[in-house]
Amino acid sequence: MQVNIQSWYRILDYWCNKKTPLGSGLTIPYLVGIIYQTDCELITTNDFLELIFTKEDKIFSIRKCDVIGEYVLQLNDENDLASLSYYTKFKNIYLTEQNLITKENKFEKYLDKKYTELISRKTFSKNDGNWNKFNDDEIKWIKNVLQQRL
Repeated sequence: MQVNIQSWYRILDYWCNKKTPLGSGLTIPYLVGIIYQTDCELITTNDFLELIFTKEDKIFSIRKCDVIGEYVLQLNDENDLASLSYYTKFKNIYLTEQNLITKENKFEKYLDKKYTELISRKTFSKNDGNWNKFNDDEIKWIKNVLQQRL
């Protein structure tokens, strides 16, 4: 797996830390879709989690987004550590949802099972309750963000 890990990370950083208003996170299929858009390589949920684990100096959390009803990956900073300390940490990811925390690696298997079919169909984006392929506006937004000097 030789992918440009910067594409997904730059989008997540922009979404969580730079845009106005700040976003609460992006779904794993969305971030995998960014890799597919920029590198033309379709990776699995587990491959994506391994990319997260390689960024050992970064702090991430997975939580449920009430707006779309899905788990989102959030990029956190040192200021968030106090509030995150109440949650279970697995490597560099804080799991804020109790149902993800039972046994080591269970959350990885759960997310893989939840998102494998969506990713294989290239339905990376959830809008109006439905998973779809990226639309033209989303592709344009991704390209625009990646072209910015962040």
